[in-house]
Amino acid sequence: MGETLSGHVVLGGFGTLGQQVAVLLRERGLEVVVVDTLDDPDDKTRAEELGCRYVQGDISRAHYLQRAGIARARCAILTTGNEQANLEAAITARRLNPTAPVVLRLFDETLVRHVESIFSVHALRSRLKTPTPPVSAALPSA
Repeated sequence: MGETLSGHVVLGGFGTLGQQVAVLLRERGLEVVVVDTLDDPDDKTRAEELGCRYVQGDISRAHYLQRAGIARARCAILTTGNEQANLEAAITARRLNPTAPVVLRLFDETLVRHVESIFSVHALRSRLKTPTPPVSAALPSA
């Protein structure tokens, strides 16, 4: 799948926050590839209804990000409830696509400050009511 895509958004995680982000991205007309374990069959159906492609797997493993075409993606947005998985995926995404903006969900404020300054990524604080500001900051203008 990833071999045929370019300029898309890789969205890691398809829980409540991931689904909100997917809706926002699709409303902007962006192609989205969801990477998630998609344990709930309703999530897979919801991804399809939104027009998202999907790769079933763990975002912290490079193989699944590669299948999602991270090397040619416009950006990566990592929204799982697992801070370590998000951080591992962000490092992998940066390694495989050094120029793509990365947004990741983090819970620890100290970690947020360190990650944003050291890795030049945008942190999506878990307490945000809407994902719009950090997601918008990561998207290059059309």
